[in-house]
Amino acid sequence: MNEYSEKDYRELNELSDKWQTEYESSIHFTELPDNQRVPAFFIISNFTDMMYNYHVQKPNEWEPDALEDVICDLFPRKISSDDDLYIAVEPVLTSYFEYLITKKHIKNTSNIEAIIYKCDTCNDYETKSKYNYNRHIKSCKGKRIKKSKEKII
Repeated sequence: MNEYSEKDYRELNELSDKWQTEYESSIHFTELPDNQRVPAFFIISNFTDMMYNYHVQKPNEWEPDALEDVICDLFPRKISSDDDLYIAVEPVLTSYFEYLITKKHIKNTSNIEAIIYKCDTCNDYETKSKYNYNRHIKSCKGKRIKKSKEKII
């Protein structure tokens, strides 16, 4: 496991801000519906922050298990928001990851593709209110892990 560094964290935030600015003018972003574009910056910023603060992983180091922890556990426990935010998490991150791959900002595409697949395999967004979020995600967690491993192989 990598060691946490304030310098790396500051550099990551600068890079993340730059990529998000680029992303917001991309087709990946503009194709999202308004209710997903509005919270996109918040979702991506918090996701990137949690991936580093809890797993000490920069974008080229993102692993599917860490992503699952952030989306399935940390987001609902650490972020208090309305249902629209929880409904937007997976489609926003999926769109953002696809953008990063397209722009070749991320090199570990097999990991990122598994992450995108994990985000997309449990997409009954209407059930993801804050109340239902953890229960719904956990109900398809085993199915997602099995399918993501099959996809990688």
